Amino acid sequence: MRDALNPRHGQRHGRLSVIEPLQLRSVRRIGARLRLAVIDRGRKRHVISFYFASGGVAERYVAQMSEWIVNRTPLAYVKGGDHGVLLEIDELLRRTVGA
Repeated sequence: MRDALNPRHGQRHGRLSVIEPLQLRSVRRIGARLRLAVIDRGRKRHVISFYFASGGVAERYVAQMSEWIVNRTPLAYVKGGDHGVLLEIDELLRRTVGA
């Protein structure tokens, strides 16, 4: 993630927002879009939408997200500019430490 903010790597300066911990409560596929309902540590509900190239591509992620729901996996939402990613907190820490 550091490289994304480093102008030496052809990227402009930007700001990353990390929202954590989140818990995924439901995932709904609508065509090529996934709508995720999450709750934060204050038990407030939020909706995150992801758009994919096709419904088939979106469907590939539903199984993984269903596991997150069943396992109550702690998640982090990382947003930079117009793009965001939902990660397992353990994965985020691995990426940060390994960067």
